[in-house]
Amino acid sequence: MVLKTDKGNWFWKIFKRIIYRQLIEKFIQESLPNIDDTDTISEEFEKFWNLEQEKALKDLIKTESLSEEKNRKNNRKLSFYRAGAFKKRNFGSPD
Repeated sequence: MVLKTDKGNWFWKIFKRIIYRQLIEKFIQESLPNIDDTDTISEEFEKFWNLEQEKALKDLIKTESLSEEKNRKNNRKLSFYRAGAFKKRNFGSPD
């Protein structure tokens, strides 16, 4: 079943916002208290974000019994294209 409206796939937009919110809250609770220099918050958040993406990808590969080598190659390509979009969208904030 595909949940689409005239405005696009609202289900996935809501899902992404929930995930983004959870990750931001996790960063605030776990990482932010350990940052002494407030000028480095954006860099620390980017490190945190990338680490969480890597964890999620590894978990997906393991759960779905996917080929790690194929995914590594695809991930490099995807990372190249995402790098610019990530910075333009203010740390991947929801649409």
